[in-house]
Amino acid sequence: MTYGTIEDIKALQGVVDMSDYREVLEHAPPGVFDKRSWAYWNLRCGFQPALPMPERAFIRPS
Repeated sequence: MTYGTIEDIKALQGVVDMSDYREVLEHAPPGVFDKRSWAYWNLRCGFQPALPMPERAFIRPS
């Protein structure tokens, strides 16, 4: 979903359901999506406002 092209999306029509794309967004690990792809897929999946983009948590050593 981050690196695919429009041709890739078209090839998956009828194979991958929109609910599958939504599930990916809802459970995406940090670092997989860039901001542009995140915005596109949230819009395409009907998440408006967009879901918060997953972020990495940094733990400070004690």
